[in-house]
Amino acid sequence: MYLMILIFTSGAFLIGKGDGQTVNQTWTWQNVPSGQPILLECTYKVSVTPNVFWYVQYPGKEPLMLVNDLTQKTNKGFSVMHDKKKNSLNLKKENVEVIDSGVYFCAVSDTVNKPQDSPDT
Repeated sequence: MYLMILIFTSGAFLIGKGDGQTVNQTWTWQNVPSGQPILLECTYKVSVTPNVFWYVQYPGKEPLMLVNDLTQKTNKGFSVMHDKKKNSLNLKKENVEVIDSGVYFCAVSDTVNKPQDSPDT
C-alpha cells in the first residue's frame, strides 16, 4: 500500500529575548511515502545555551510538544539530534505513518523553566 504523508513545517519560534537571535526551518512542506524516513531541520542562532523543542499540530487539534533536547528526546518514533556546534536540532523518524501528518515547528528558548510537576524546593 502506498500512502503519502504530508508534513508541513510552519515558522520557527524564539521564546524569550529576541535580540539578534534567530530560528530557521529549511522545509515548508514535505510529501513522504508511508514507511519512508523523514528529517526535519531546524537551525538557530542564540547568545546563550538554548532549550530547543519540536511541536506538532495534527489536523483539527491544538499544538503539542513532541520532543525536546532536555527531557524527552524521543516520542512516537521521532527522535531529536542536537548538534550544538552547528546550532541545529533536527527531528527524525525512520518510518513515517499516516497518523504523522501534521504541521511541525521548532522553538528555541533562551531561558530554563521549572517543569510544572516538579515539587517546590
